[in-house]
Amino acid sequence: MEYVTADVYLPASAKVYHLRFPQDLNVQVAAMLTAKSLSELSEGNYLPSKASCLAWRGNGALLDMTKTLHECGVINSSELLLI
Repeated sequence: MEYVTADVYLPASAKVYHLRFPQDLNVQVAAMLTAKSLSELSEGNYLPSKASCLAWRGNGALLDMTKTLHECGVINSSELLLI
C-alpha cells in the first residue's frame, strides 16, 4: 500500500498538520477521519461534522468526495484545507 503525506491547514486553529494517508483512500473517508483527528488535536477548536470536506489550500477548490486521494492528484507535500 502506497502512502502520501500532506499538509492539512485547519483555519479554526490556524495550524498546519502533517498527515499521512493511504493513496487509495476515498476523499470522503479521508475528510471524516481528518476531521475527527484534528478535532482532538486542536483541543476542541474544531468540531467535526458530516459536512467536513477537504479542499486545495491554494485555491479552495473542493476535492471530489467520490474519488480517491490519488485520483484527485494528492501527492507528497500537497497543501490541503479542512473545512
